[in-house]
Amino acid sequence: MKQTRYCKLLPIVLLVAHSWLAHSQQQISQSSLFVEATNVMKGIGGNANRQLWVRLTQDGRLEWEEPGRGRPTHSSQLTPGQLQSLNELLKSIDWSRIHGEMGPYNVYIDSSVEVQIRIRENGIEHRFSLVNPWPPGIKKKSLPGNLKNLLCELDRLHSLAAGGSVDRMCIHEDEVSPSVVQ
Repeated sequence: MKQTRYCKLLPIVLLVAHSWLAHSQQQISQSSLFVEATNVMKGIGGNANRQLWVRLTQDGRLEWEEPGRGRPTHSSQLTPGQLQSLNELLKSIDWSRIHGEMGPYNVYIDSSVEVQIRIRENGIEHRFSLVNPWPPGIKKKSLPGNLKNLLCELDRLHSLAAGGSVDRMCIHEDEVSPSVVQ
């Protein structure tokens, strides 16, 4: 009789222990979070696809997901110089002008992109999203300079780590070679 009661309690105890461990691991990872950006791509019919674009921890670990099914998470390590450069950029941002959902900056015909950004800087967490920040599209308004710099720095970090290319919006005039423009 007692054995049956213990058998019924065991799954509950294991479930509670598992959720406690998962919560404590989440707390640890969130406490070392430095920057996280997620792409949310929405199409016709309301379907949405979320993808971890960049997650950077204070120790320089950079994580991202590949597009597509299964989306394995990959990681690499930034140099102290790269971390310092990003940190200086974050210090230059006037956070009083950054708010929840910003944009849309471009109008797309049959889709939309929302870049959800979460940053912990000087012990303060900033959460905001940029709607349709990437060209091409019908330009609705300009992306503020400091947000464009941040978005482009995140794009450069992702491209460097994942081996992709940087968006054309993020290539400065003096860096463009004729083959890139075509």
